[in-house]
Formats: sequence, structure tokens, C-alpha cells
Amino acid sequence: MSGSERGNAKLKLIDRWIGPLLLLILKIMFLFRGRRQAPKIPASIGIIKPAAIGDTILLSALISDLKSFHPDAKIYLFVGSSNFGIAKLLKDVDQVHLLPIQSPLKALQI
Repeated sequence: MSGSERGNAKLKLIDRWIGPLLLLILKIMFLFRGRRQAPKIPASIGIIKPAAIGDTILLSALISDLKSFHPDAKIYLFVGSSNFGIAKLLKDVDQVHLLPIQSPLKALQI
């Protein structure tokens, strides 16, 4: 599972047809649940970056800013196999989780 996530026809098909359906389901769930106040001080921050090593490097500036604004918050980074190595080198990330991009159902279990 090296850099094969990018440009994968199967994943593009899932993203094109199942993605909007999932977003619609989430929207309906949020409408029935009502609005919730965002925490003033987050305990944890999750960031998803499934591919693109260069974008992950650029993301490091945002992560540093988040850590300086919320020093007590844990920062979790969810990445694909193509940028897992570089993500582990980012200094302000508390945990890096490898997303099984090729198996979306396994990714839901993380």
C-alpha cells in the first residue's frame, strides 16, 4: 500500500458516489440533534491528511500554530501510507495514525 492511494479509480468512485451520501446522512443526524456549543478549550484536535507529502509538510505550520494556541490539547494526525513517514517527524503531533485508505471500512474502526 505505498503511494497507490492517489489516482486509484476505485477510491475515486467511492468518493464520488458514497461520499455525498454519507455527508447527507450526517447532515440529517445533526439537524435532529440540534446545535452544540464548541468547546472553548479543546482537549484534542484531529487532522486528516490521507496523501501528499508536500501538503503534509505545509500542514506542519498549521499544527505548530494550533499547538501554540492550545498547548494542552493533544493533536492527532490521521494519514495515508504515502505520508506516514514524514508525519511521524512532525514535532507538535502527539500521535500519528495510519489510515487504511484502501479499506474504508477498516478506517472507520480507528
